Amino acid sequence: KFLELCNNPNDEWFYNVKTPEREKRDYIIIKSFKDALTLLNDRFNHQSIKKWYWGELHTITLTHPLSSYKFVEPSVTYGPFKIGGNSTTINSTEYNFMCPYQTKSGASVRFIADMSTDFVYTSMPGGTSGDPMSNNFKNQVQLWLNGGYIPIPIYKTPAPNYTLRILLQPE
Repeated sequence: KFLELCNNPNDEWFYNVKTPEREKRDYIIIKSFKDALTLLNDRFNHQSIKKWYWGELHTITLTHPLSSYKFVEPSVTYGPFKIGGNSTTINSTEYNFMCPYQTKSGASVRFIADMSTDFVYTSMPGGTSGDPMSNNFKNQVQLWLNGGYIPIPIYKTPAPNYTLRILLQPE
């Protein structure tokens, strides 16, 4: 469909209904390009394309399920932070084309495992707990934003006498 559209310079898709003229493909492409250059010049306050960085415009705000409560939101929401990436990069982020500079989703954890070693590497923007009352809430944000990782040792065999316990205590 896209190729059909590009091959038809008079397609109504190129027509801007807000103007009296009936625009054609080439006009719209050139105008869009010029508008984009003007927007970027204004945003970056510089005309050199070498000074324009996607990560300077594109931001992420990290929210918690409790962020929907206005009273709690300031203590569980953090950002906005500058971030690069899009849906086709390793630093995967998604955004709405109507709000292209505000990330809607991204990696909730980064994890690397080399099965020939005794370590895995990870970072989580919500920290190790995800609990806003914990000292470990948000403790990995800067590490995650900068692409860093924490090495975590793993063992091919469990430690002797290893027991997992859950202790439930009344408040």
